[in-house]
Amino acid sequence: TELTRQITPPQLNMTTAEQVKLVADSWAKVHAIDETWDKQGHLLFAELFTLAPEAIQLYPFKDDSGDEYKAKLSKHAIGVMKAVDSSLKLWGSPEGEKELNDLGKRHLNYSVVQAHYAVLGQALLITLEKALADGFTAELKAAWTAAWEAITTNMQKGNY
Repeated sequence: TELTRQITPPQLNMTTAEQVKLVADSWAKVHAIDETWDKQGHLLFAELFTLAPEAIQLYPFKDDSGDEYKAKLSKHAIGVMKAVDSSLKLWGSPEGEKELNDLGKRHLNYSVVQAHYAVLGQALLITLEKALADGFTAELKAAWTAAWEAITTNMQKGNY
């Protein structure tokens, strides 16, 4: 796939090209569920708020309700999914590293601490597992864990 060609194993600190292919192929399947990323984003945030209900306090929509809450959550959830997508596509390039580092810097202003990255990573793995069902193998989980670690390491570099 296009994403597989854009990501090489050394850039993601993965051990094998197969892991890169697993991440790229699985991400394409997840994207195909809803090309706007809305469904996947909602699932991600449902998992995040299940794992860490207090995390809602970090978001600007925390005091909203009804349609306003839903609209703001959707906008943010879609943005997060698009950021992961962009991170995977640009990983290893100077532009991608800068984008991730700038994203991490912005998150300092939102009171995000290093531990929050791990919780979101757990929510992402659960989201992927639910979206891919039997296709979410132990090998795929290991590949995604490595990808998330690489992404968040770059986001945190020099910011904490």
